[in-house]
Amino acid sequence: TIGLSDYPYWDGGFSGLANSMNDISVRYNKDVIVVETAYGFTTANGDNLENSFNQDSVNTAGYTGSPQGQAYFIRDLSEKI
Repeated sequence: TIGLSDYPYWDGGFSGLANSMNDISVRYNKDVIVVETAYGFTTANGDNLENSFNQDSVNTAGYTGSPQGQAYFIRDLSEKI
């Protein structure tokens, strides 16, 4: 089994993930799973450091930076893979 990480705001959409998973599975004759992912619940800054999840991330991924956005992302990821 081969494990991949997926961060929609860095890695692109689900079609790219599905294509990569299918390619890897065929190329290496292995099962492929997503073992790591994340989606922020807010774009608010909680400290003096720059956020890695911000409004650009939300715009790229297409889900709100909220608990509901997280839920929609996880639901859609589960359905796509």
